[in-house]
Amino acid sequence: MTTAIGLVVAIPAVMMFNYLTGRVEAFDVEMDNSSSELIDYFLKRRGQCAARPGCKRVEPGSCELLVRRRTLVRRRILATAKARV
Repeated sequence: MTTAIGLVVAIPAVMMFNYLTGRVEAFDVEMDNSSSELIDYFLKRRGQCAARPGCKRVEPGSCELLVRRRTLVRRRILATAKARV
């Protein structure tokens, strides 16, 4: 009897856990995509500012470093998502 009650409680709990974990991972990917778009926007804006007189110059290589970092973050997220599936 206690085994049956335990299964009645455990099975829906595991199902909800898997569902909510998937939702959190999807939200994490969406946040990453939004942050990438925001970084792209600021990089473009910063590049336009650097072309104007009187604006601070963009450090050489800063755009490439941000693109590399963003690529590494995406790869880490994909690897984490694949490992959990």
